[in-house]
Amino acid sequence: MNKRFNKTLTLPNYSIPAGDLPAPHWSPNGEAGYWVHRNEKWKWLSDEEYNKLKEEENGL
Repeated sequence: MNKRFNKTLTLPNYSIPAGDLPAPHWSPNGEAGYWVHRNEKWKWLSDEEYNKLKEEENGL
């Protein structure tokens, strides 16, 4: 199995509360993607979902 390093995304509206554990450093599906923290939970985003979220954040 191909192991990939994953990226952690921290956006202003999706910040990491002080004292919480860092993002997981593994992929739940074996694919590259990003962990984001929102609504008090970590969520996995694929590269496609991340790009869409980034466009929304930048107003594109």
